[in-house]
Amino acid sequence: MAESRKRREQKRQEVRQMLAESRSDALELDSFDLNSVPDLVEALNQLTNVSESLNIDTKTGFDLKRYEQHIQDHLRDYSINLTDIPPLSENLRRDLIWRFIAVIFLAHAGIIDIRQESSNIMVTKHVNRKRCDIFEEIEGTDEYEGLAC
Repeated sequence: MAESRKRREQKRQEVRQMLAESRSDALELDSFDLNSVPDLVEALNQLTNVSESLNIDTKTGFDLKRYEQHIQDHLRDYSINLTDIPPLSENLRRDLIWRFIAVIFLAHAGIIDIRQESSNIMVTKHVNRKRCDIFEEIEGTDEYEGLAC
């Protein structure tokens, strides 16, 4: 029994040693340069349809809650284009990017619905569209009261 435990522990040590030897060195990454990928800046410019150059200052804080509230305040019962929501910042390009990020978070949370129509991002309030069961609504009633969903 003791010999079995000793062999098992020896196997574990061998596996640990083998795994330790197979590990790669730590990966050190340099900061990313947008100009290192050909045509990336132009592609990002086309996505946002704003003529300003890509100059995102990460030191100015992005307030997701502020942008989410701003978007919700401007939603209507019909679809609106993301670009029709007024900007909160003077830097139009950065503001559009931040509005887009906020829209993605709101859509993921189920608060809004988004869809793309060619190069436009359309935003609407999320409506819980549960199925109306007509027979359940009128069953047991003597007179017509209308359907409620």
